[in-house]
Amino acid sequence: MQDDQSVDKKFPSLRTLFGMIAEPRNIRILMFCVYVAFVVAGVALLTQPPYRFQDIIGYWLTVVFGIVVLVGAMLCAIAILPGWWWVERSGLYLLAAGLGIYMTILSSLSASVFVWAVNFVVFAKFVQRWLEIRNAQLAPGDD
Repeated sequence: MQDDQSVDKKFPSLRTLFGMIAEPRNIRILMFCVYVAFVVAGVALLTQPPYRFQDIIGYWLTVVFGIVVLVGAMLCAIAILPGWWWVERSGLYLLAAGLGIYMTILSSLSASVFVWAVNFVVFAKFVQRWLEIRNAQLAPGDD
């Protein structure tokens, strides 16, 4: 108990911020980290687009690909912690479009089975998340 009280005394806003995250907090924090990783990927696509991508889909579609991933991931990252389902849904649509473009690129690159498997897992997680929140106006289960 003393550890909890000492944390509250040293960082009172930390507990307040943690309490503002909608339940289940551990899953939301994990998904937030995934979305932030996609934000970094979107920034990387815009600042240093891979030449192989440009050879396959062209420069402008590579830029569109980066924008779609960046905006979708930012919407999801902003919406996941407070539980804004309608914003996260919009971000998931954009991320799904970005993953579709990426799958097109992978088919042209003759990617390995491991790369396809990782992409399938990521896509399946996004589909699972979308199925959880597709009809929710409030938190799922609070109808």
